[in-house]
Amino acid sequence: MDYKNIYIEFLKKWIKVEKPLTVVFDVSNGPVGMIIPDLFKDTNVNAILINNEIDPDFKSHGPNPLLDGASDHCKKTILENNADLGVMFDADGDRAFFLDDTGEMIPACFVAGLLHREFTPPYIMDELVYQSVRLLDIIPENDLLPSRIGAFFIKESLRNHNADFGAEYSGHYYFKDFFNSDSGMFTAIVFLNSFSKINTKLSEWKQSFGEHEVITKEIKIKEGVNMQTIYDKLENVYGTVATRVEKRDGVTFVFPEYWVNVRSSNTEPIMRIIAGGKNNLMEKVAEIEGIIG
Repeated sequence: MDYKNIYIEFLKKWIKVEKPLTVVFDVSNGPVGMIIPDLFKDTNVNAILINNEIDPDFKSHGPNPLLDGASDHCKKTILENNADLGVMFDADGDRAFFLDDTGEMIPACFVAGLLHREFTPPYIMDELVYQSVRLLDIIPENDLLPSRIGAFFIKESLRNHNADFGAEYSGHYYFKDFFNSDSGMFTAIVFLNSFSKINTKLSEWKQSFGEHEVITKEIKIKEGVNMQTIYDKLENVYGTVATRVEKRDGVTFVFPEYWVNVRSSNTEPIMRIIAGGKNNLMEKVAEIEGIIG
């Protein structure tokens, strides 16, 4: 059976891009490059494909688009072609990342802010995306259902609430129409459908919500460290001054202009301090490091 074309036809029926878009697709030397040209043929998408040679050594920039410098080629191609945006896939194609018309990477909260427009609530957001989306008021808070971080928890919540769409900070996006699973290509299609209905540049749309960044600090955990003791220590300091303290995944302290989440990894001996908001986030993370000791 011609599985490639069966898959392309399945994906193609979801494409509803309403205006011409020039899009740079960086497939990170993975197999997604086999699909893109035929997928967007005879559509409103002018697809410019880069790093499309399948290569197990991932010689272009490595398999992870989030590594330092990995998006440089995509940004350069966007600017050279005056493209509307860029889409980067990780090497196995289950994650998608988006660059605006200036070549800047778009945080997951803004990606979720466009994707959700194609579906009906409730929307499942992992702890990190939920906090940013709520802070920026991209999606009405009553339409959001926060979840613990990780594919298992997002998929479980999608099924339990019969939800159309879920978002994860790591670049995984989940859809009921894609078997409650994540797919970089399906994400790209939905994103382009939604963006094509907006009459501004992607960078301008993002700026309309104000400044926002998310930073992460990872700390190796020694064997025997009690994370609950750390959470209690932080709550003793911030519990009465934070606007909200939430304990779905580790502990999250919410303030008027930023939030900070502290949690241990589900898979590694690592504690992560993740902060999202307008400014001075590095100072906040350093402050928390000092309290933890």
